Amino acid sequence: MVEAVIVVGGRNSANTRRLYLSSVKAGLPSWHVEDVTDLPDEIFKYKTVGITAGASTPDWMIDRVEAELMKEAQLLG
Repeated sequence: MVEAVIVVGGRNSANTRRLYLSSVKAGLPSWHVEDVTDLPDEIFKYKTVGITAGASTPDWMIDRVEAELMKEAQLLG
């Protein structure tokens, strides 16, 4: 089970918005991000973060967000 969720995808993507809203409805702290610059500092207080993405989100965008989360997690120990 995850403690929080990052949904990666375009702001205008209906699919991405639905994923985000589903996560919120499940009661999880959730953020919709397009880029690593959108990651909130608050996300790093969670040990287990799920990452999902809209159907049309490019793999490179998802990979970049995942890499940033992993890098910060290692720095924070």
